[in-house]
Amino acid sequence: MAQRITRCWPNLSTSASITSARPLMPVSAVWALAVGGSAVQAPTTIEKINAQHLQTCARWPVSGGMLRTFRKDVRTVRRAAFAALVAMAAAPASADQVADLIAGTIKECRGCDLQGANFKKANLAGVDLTGANLTDATFHRANLREAILTDVTAVETNFNVADLTLAQLGGGDFTRAFFYAAQMSGVDLSEANLTDARMQTSRLTSAKLPGAMLDRALLMESVANNADFSGTSMNRTNLTGAHLSRGTFEGATISFAGFVQAKAGRAIFDGAKIAHTDFYGADLRRASVAGATLIGNRFTTAAAGGVDFEQATMNGNFMVNGQQQN
Repeated sequence: MAQRITRCWPNLSTSASITSARPLMPVSAVWALAVGGSAVQAPTTIEKINAQHLQTCARWPVSGGMLRTFRKDVRTVRRAAFAALVAMAAAPASADQVADLIAGTIKECRGCDLQGANFKKANLAGVDLTGANLTDATFHRANLREAILTDVTAVETNFNVADLTLAQLGGGDFTRAFFYAAQMSGVDLSEANLTDARMQTSRLTSAKLPGAMLDRALLMESVANNADFSGTSMNRTNLTGAHLSRGTFEGATISFAGFVQAKAGRAIFDGAKIAHTDFYGADLRRASVAGATLIGNRFTTAAAGGVDFEQATMNGNFMVNGQQQN
């Protein structure tokens, strides 16, 4: 009896022999559900043939329960195959995508998962990576001129010495990212998260950073003349020696920050809230502080000619002569 049963496997393929000596994978089961098929509710023609053949070969009566078990097995295969297809569709960007971006074969990879990818010295000028995951990726010395990196996630990403001139980085998360000596003139970093970013000696001339988060960011010796820092948050931000002439800090919240020996002539601090920040030796000539709130800051030895402090609300500051306000 057992020998006869081994030749009576159910036919799962419309092209297979009903008396095949081994079970066959269904030809269409993988794709039936993937293209919108539904689970079988009643015995199919091929199932009925299988049941009849089993009865003929083994001379066993085949119950409805056996058919239900058979259909359940087929549905299980279909569900597993469909899950595999979904997983494939959601898989991270392949090495081919990285290679194609580097080669210039493709110029758009919106929403791609490029985590950890190496784009060192790659020419990615004008590429569109909107919403991509760039965490831990390397763009060291890469050309990203006019690239679109809006809303990307780029935590601890390396942009050191990269060319980001006129690039769009608005809304991106650049927490702990590296921009050392990066060329960023005209870059748009509106509403970007630059918490703990390392941006020493970067060039941010005419950069747009309104509403950006710059808490604990390092911008020592950076060049940010004419840059827009309006509405930014600068808690413990270090701008020692930075070039900030004609920069706009209107409405910014600045606390425990360092502007030591910064060059901020003609900068606009109107309406800013600045507390416990060090402007020691800074060049603030003809800067505007109209409507600003200045509390507990140090302006000792700063060049402040033309600054009308009377237009600001002030308390407990150390003034240019080293004397603290009453």
